[in-house]
Amino acid sequence: MKVAELKKGMLLEACLGAYFHLNTTFLSDVGERILTARWGKRISDDIIPTIMYLGTREDLNLKQNYWGKQYALVEGDITLIDSSSWLYIQPVKEKKHGNSV
Repeated sequence: MKVAELKKGMLLEACLGAYFHLNTTFLSDVGERILTARWGKRISDDIIPTIMYLGTREDLNLKQNYWGKQYALVEGDITLIDSSSWLYIQPVKEKKHGNSV
C-alpha cells in the first residue's frame, strides 16, 4: 500500500499471507508500542485482524521516532506502524452480502 493513499479513519488489514505483530518491548525506552506486518507463518496466537489509521505524528502531536511516523489505533491504543510494514498492509475490502437460497 502507498502511504499517500491513507486517509484518517481508514481500516487496514494485513495482506493475504501476512500478519500483524505487536511488539510492546521493542521501543520500551521511548514508551511506544510498534506494529509490524510480517510475511509468513504467524509466530504467536495473538491475532490482530484490523487496525484503524489515525494519521502522522504531526497530526497527533507526538515526538519524532526513528521507526516511522504513521500511527494506528490497535487494541484501543495509539501505536506506531513500522515504516517497513507498508508492503504487507492493505485497506479492508468491503464485503458484499448476497442473498443465497
